[in-house]
Amino acid sequence: MAPDSPDRHTRINLFDTPGSASSPASSISSSLSSATAVSTRHVTPTEKRLKAPTEQRSTVTKLQKTTTATESTTLTGSDYRDLAIVQAAEQGVSVLDPLNIQYESPWRSLRSDYELNLGGFVIVASHREKERDSFIVKRFSGPDMATKLRMLQRIRHANFLSVLQRFSFENSYYVVFDHVSISLTHIVTSPPYLRVCELAAILFQILEGVSYLEEQKLEHGSLDCSNILLSPQGIIKITHQEKCRDITSSQPRLADVRATGYIAMELMQKYHKEDGAIGLEDFSRYPSDSDAVDFLAATTSATSAEELLRHRLLRNNVQKEQLKWLVGIATTARIGFRYDEGKWEA
Repeated sequence: MAPDSPDRHTRINLFDTPGSASSPASSISSSLSSATAVSTRHVTPTEKRLKAPTEQRSTVTKLQKTTTATESTTLTGSDYRDLAIVQAAEQGVSVLDPLNIQYESPWRSLRSDYELNLGGFVIVASHREKERDSFIVKRFSGPDMATKLRMLQRIRHANFLSVLQRFSFENSYYVVFDHVSISLTHIVTSPPYLRVCELAAILFQILEGVSYLEEQKLEHGSLDCSNILLSPQGIIKITHQEKCRDITSSQPRLADVRATGYIAMELMQKYHKEDGAIGLEDFSRYPSDSDAVDFLAATTSATSAEELLRHRLLRNNVQKEQLKWLVGIATTARIGFRYDEGKWEA
């Protein structure tokens, strides 16, 4: 993705390098106004022990097809905006709020700084006027663009990476997300082994997100440590929600439950078993009769995230604040990095 201005591009791979955690963006300018909301399902006693900050639900209005234009039309100002709205509706992106889409290049207000590998490379950008504010930017184009954008609009939950703004520019959509740069892969590759309370706090939040998808009759289908992020506040943020898919009531929804087992295993012993099975090979940190090992076994037979949320491992006083220090040590761990000095910009 090439920005309009010659900004620097540094690629940092979080699978073998340290990330750089930063605090969430403060108040954002009108061009990056918040468009996020969280699930409003009932709060269970378990949820009360680990309740993430709530967010405002935006008002979503339907786009209306009000004008037409041909490819040969010369467009300026509001004409381009009108055509973009029509094209969005024709592509099936009718659920998007036109008042929350900027019909211009995102690089007029944002500067591309570097790229991070968060289960796939994304751009980390900063605001040109408020450089202390950083964001994650993804570009969507191609025949499945409308489907992905509808899914991003549909999924609203505290344990998914929040969408802040969208730009329509040159037959592509650019989506701006909260900036969270530490993934569970980075936690796994950091030296400390998780305590039981920290393991429970991570798994609880992941399952809260998966349970929300189950209620929406959706499945992520590709959960792993690389696309699950951990904010400086200790909040789990699942990414790649644009890849979620609808699941009918007759279809089994076990992919995300089984993925939770593999994630738990990697968090507990820092690697997967060579035979691909879920289980531990070293019980020195988690005894075979512990709640953690019992939970791991339960992921191989559970039929829903709600079932796993009732496991005794997650019934304790789970606190997301216990995870804050892990972000700090993952940020400072000397695992190596790559930086292209030749692309340095004054």
